[in-house]
Amino acid sequence: MAVLPGIQMSETTAPPGPRSSLGRWSWIIGSSIFVLVVFGLPFLVGSANQEEGVVSQEEPPLAGPPPVRDEFHYYVLLTVLEVASKEDGESGWDTGQGAPDLAYEIRWQGTVVFESSTKKNTLLAKWSNTAVELSDLLESVSLDDSFKAARITARRGQVLSFRVVDKDLLRDDLVGEWEVAVETLKVGDQEWIEPGGGVVKAICRVLPLERVDFEELTR
Repeated sequence: MAVLPGIQMSETTAPPGPRSSLGRWSWIIGSSIFVLVVFGLPFLVGSANQEEGVVSQEEPPLAGPPPVRDEFHYYVLLTVLEVASKEDGESGWDTGQGAPDLAYEIRWQGTVVFESSTKKNTLLAKWSNTAVELSDLLESVSLDDSFKAARITARRGQVLSFRVVDKDLLRDDLVGEWEVAVETLKVGDQEWIEPGGGVVKAICRVLPLERVDFEELTR
């Protein structure tokens, strides 16, 4: 066969042998395993931790009830009072070892701003937010007026005074009294253990005066 001048015939490239093919597949498989280890291991560990209930980051603590805000208006009342019985050898609260007739008052800025109704013959008394009395019906009071609580403006440096008595015809017997700094109050219910005198427990409820819905009014 004639060969044109200046042009050389290229040699035919021989097909790769079995050893070169094996090396190339080994490199591909090794690279794939490396990628799976580097990128897949963290995902697998994270999934295992979630299944076992392991939390990788600390969850933020649940927020408690908010404190009252300065210069905002609030309802304040005691919803539950538990008082101690008289010690052995002492006369009862009432005649014949009877339980006391419990009532309380709240003072703000040195003035009585609320007096509760009386719960007769009990060591454990409960008051609701609203209590419609006969006088309320006769006077056709509004829903706000039927809300039985003190009304205060939250201000730093001021205190609320609570006074619990055993109501009697001639003279009320003091059961216990205590003071609370206004800025320490929380919106909602707060429980005080042995706040003063013969009071074993008191639950105080604080609600915003301007934003109380019907459910809160009646609970």
